[in-house]
Amino acid sequence: MFIFFAATQDIAVDGWALTLLSGPNLSYASTAQTIGLTIGATLSNTVFLALNSVDFSNTWLRRVPSLEPAITLEGYLKFWAGVYFFFTIWLVVAQKEDATSDDDPDLDVRKVYKVMGTILKLKSERPFICRIRESSLC
Repeated sequence: MFIFFAATQDIAVDGWALTLLSGPNLSYASTAQTIGLTIGATLSNTVFLALNSVDFSNTWLRRVPSLEPAITLEGYLKFWAGVYFFFTIWLVVAQKEDATSDDDPDLDVRKVYKVMGTILKLKSERPFICRIRESSLC
């Protein structure tokens, strides 16, 4: 179930990026996502661990040593919660999506899932499905 939600979220974010980017910049969507994921992983792991280290903080950031790290997990999470909240509000207020026609058959959610179901029923897809989940389809 988690894999399904993660995959669906990834597809939704990709689709949303395509609606926000202008035509000439559509080719940069995957590049921006890759760079964003790399920066996020670096900030969440390497930078946080360095700033949470008392030794690193005393050696590189402070003139007067302290027993406390430069940033705690609580402070780090509160900071990034604020950043995410700010950018979410900014996206809602400042960024406008292109108007789409409601009668466009390619944007119908039911049709998309119906096509996915048809693809998953194909015999050629059964080996892939069986690797993911042992079922009576195999």
